[in-house]
Amino acid sequence: MENTKNSNYEDFIKGTTEENNDRLKQECENLLHSSNYDDDMKSDLEIELWNYEEEELNKMKAMLLMNQTDRINAGHEYTQTDIKRKLKREIK
Repeated sequence: MENTKNSNYEDFIKGTTEENNDRLKQECENLLHSSNYDDDMKSDLEIELWNYEEEELNKMKAMLLMNQTDRINAGHEYTQTDIKRKLKREIK
């Protein structure tokens, strides 16, 4: 009976970790599409991210967050919230 409980617990942890990794991979993929990297770099990173584990995914997510296109300077559609965020960053 003891082994069954441990097995179920291990399966639960493994499933939770896999779900977390899948969520992180999806977040990274979304950030990648809105990043300011060129198309070749985006393709390379997209292929790599599906082989990464949690630690590497967190590093990639941080890198992608730092390389997002500035919607205002790029001339894309933007909202008043985007403007407020940009001004807040420039004031700091």
